[in-house]
Amino acid sequence: KSGPYNNISEVHLGPFYYYWILPALLISNLNPIGPSIFSAIISILTLIIIYFGLKKNFNGYIAITSTAIYSISTFVINQSRSSSPAFYVPFFSSLIFILILELSKNSKSFYYFLIGIFLGLLVQLHYSNIPLILILIGSPYLLKFKISFRNIICVIIGTSLASSGLILFELRHEFFISKSILAQLAGVPSNSNLIWPLALLDSYIKSTQLFFPAKIQSLQFIGPILFLITPIFIWKKNFSNNLNIYYKFAFFWVIVNIICITFFPGEIQKHYFNLSLLPILVLTSLLIYKSEKTYKLGIIIFIFIIFANTLLIDISSDHGNTMPKGLNLHVIKKASERIYKNQIVENKSFNVASVLDGDTRARPYRYFLEANGLKPNDVEHYPDSQLIYLISRDVEKSIMEYSVWEVSSFAPFNIKNLGEINNGIYLYKLRKI
Repeated sequence: KSGPYNNISEVHLGPFYYYWILPALLISNLNPIGPSIFSAIISILTLIIIYFGLKKNFNGYIAITSTAIYSISTFVINQSRSSSPAFYVPFFSSLIFILILELSKNSKSFYYFLIGIFLGLLVQLHYSNIPLILILIGSPYLLKFKISFRNIICVIIGTSLASSGLILFELRHEFFISKSILAQLAGVPSNSNLIWPLALLDSYIKSTQLFFPAKIQSLQFIGPILFLITPIFIWKKNFSNNLNIYYKFAFFWVIVNIICITFFPGEIQKHYFNLSLLPILVLTSLLIYKSEKTYKLGIIIFIFIIFANTLLIDISSDHGNTMPKGLNLHVIKKASERIYKNQIVENKSFNVASVLDGDTRARPYRYFLEANGLKPNDVEHYPDSQLIYLISRDVEKSIMEYSVWEVSSFAPFNIKNLGEINNGIYLYKLRKI
């Protein structure tokens, strides 16, 4: 399931992500750390694609600058530490960006087929990648290459093959996902409930924060200002013909992404711009390259970007990405093992809940339990269970007053503390009275 999370409709992604991480899960014996390691490996491969792709189509300076910024970006590093569908987008979008540049020099039908394949996969990873269709339509005009009817068919065939699972699901279920997406677009105001110009400004600012961290208050507007002056600065200082054309294409790519995201429901998230990660890198590196050649300022800008990102890299955190303080995979696994041992003795119908973060239905704990052959009741059946294992920081008196449905619907119940898991996190057993 993909966000936004509201009462209008449920939006589900295609199945590709699960096939994609399956080998990592099998190799790691179903340990969820396997996909996380796989995510880090894919990020390294993306780095290699960026370096060689930019070196071939731009120059060594831009290639080295881009890979250096990518490798130190706190945004990229945080994504690379865990596995999520959206976190794999930069790998495939970078391949498409490089392939499109290659088409401007060598129009091979196989390249079009590959672009279609990657497009079909990207749409399944996150629906914020749909604007790529508009980018592909505009690319022949910007890069000045011709596209034949045969090439269009190659793209369509590649896309259809890559998204065949999604297409079959839609046909068999009366276009369930398409209707859900349309319901979201029709039923929810534009991003952040802002009027469109302000939503556009919000989208623009978020796109600049991939490599210019926003956590440092005094620096949060430097990125947006630099990117705002980039087109004015570079357009007047022409590169060689190819660099000039490629720059304008990267600029077009990012602008299309920024504008289209304003029409997505819910609050804008930075990972919505994973599609534009490489074009934004290109614009950043071109700014550094040109300002160094003209005003000897490029090295200063480059050092500033590296320094700002380095300050925010947290390598000693005691919790996982998006997890509250003190919660990590080790804690989840430890709690799951304790639930497993206790439930083997109890042998009653049970469920699992957690109030440490937004995942009140405790899906990571369910994963470990089911991987070991012990299945909790479904998430709709908390009131029907005989026991609920609850992970919480609160004392027993507070738990009795919970309004969260997973617990309140189970009342009346008594509580037994099964002990501390870690750093004030306790495992409780609620028994229905």
